[in-house]
Amino acid sequence: SVVMSNTETSRAELRRQENRARLERISSHAEALIRSHRTGRAVLEIIEGTLEADVLRAASAMAFDLFLAAIALLALAGWLFGQLIQDGSAVHATSLLLDRTPDAVRGLAENHLSRFSPSAFAPLALLGALWLSSSATATGMSLLEDRFRTTPRPWWKRRLIAIAAVLAGITI
Repeated sequence: SVVMSNTETSRAELRRQENRARLERISSHAEALIRSHRTGRAVLEIIEGTLEADVLRAASAMAFDLFLAAIALLALAGWLFGQLIQDGSAVHATSLLLDRTPDAVRGLAENHLSRFSPSAFAPLALLGALWLSSSATATGMSLLEDRFRTTPRPWWKRRLIAIAAVLAGITI
């Protein structure tokens, strides 16, 4: 019984080795075919560069920074909404929503909106969104510096350039 299992194990290992050899032949033929075309070479270079430069990890870091920046921008939108409610111009627009809510929820919302000083919070939310957005831009710059093997900039220069890029993107 032990000899049978050893024989079966060796056959399974032989099949795995044959399959690996087939896969290597197929992949080398596919790579040669792809590299024979200009577009194929460009696609392979992009894929190899992506894997080499650890782009996926950097992309997740950038997405996280932009997600946090979106939270700060939502806070800024809340400030703007609060300004509209305090001026009374948005009361009519929100009356449909507030009329459909229970009295306890409506009272709680009106109480908190009247106590909230949005003008003190708006600059903080705006600066937070700018800082977090520039973090994503700085991460992208760092990735490109690594990819093209250039001398990395000091963090403060990279951050200033990133902030300028974000501000330019907002104004455009």
